[in-house]
Amino acid sequence: EQGHQAGDFLIQRTASVLFDTFGKENVYRIGGDEFLAIHSCLNNRECLEAKYKLKELFKENNCLSAIGTFTQKEPSENFDSFFGALDKSMYEDKKLDHSQPIEA
Repeated sequence: EQGHQAGDFLIQRTASVLFDTFGKENVYRIGGDEFLAIHSCLNNRECLEAKYKLKELFKENNCLSAIGTFTQKEPSENFDSFFGALDKSMYEDKKLDHSQPIEA
């Protein structure tokens, strides 16, 4: 099955995995198929472990994903640099894991 209906189903399945992992209050849809999940980590290693756990959950649920991560120690209002770093990280992840089979 292809088209809008299949795409909508994949977006819903992706959202469900994110909600179950991070809680609905920490997940935001920021684009057509892009989500932002806020997760508090004590250090960079913990953040990377959460990323790889999420990748496994996506794989188990047959969701295509590229995951960007960004860590910041202090709060900031500079969203441009935040989203720029996040986007760069996501595209690096996409290059590493470019093709995954999807079954809707």
